[in-house]
Amino acid sequence: MSPSERLDLLGEKTELERMLEETPVEDVLDRASLEARLASVEAALSKAEGEQCDDAPLGPAPSDQR
Repeated sequence: MSPSERLDLLGEKTELERMLEETPVEDVLDRASLEARLASVEAALSKAEGEQCDDAPLGPAPSDQR
């Protein structure tokens, strides 16, 4: 995921959280839709963070080993 895509998702997550705070509990369908999209955004962010961890080096670079 590119940094731009990550920022877009973080912005969307913030907006969804704000919208959920403002949506009355009685609006069950609206809240369910917002919660589903928020879960989807959070899953995409978690997956991206996991991919970054998988790409991180686990030790010194081979040229640093002596």
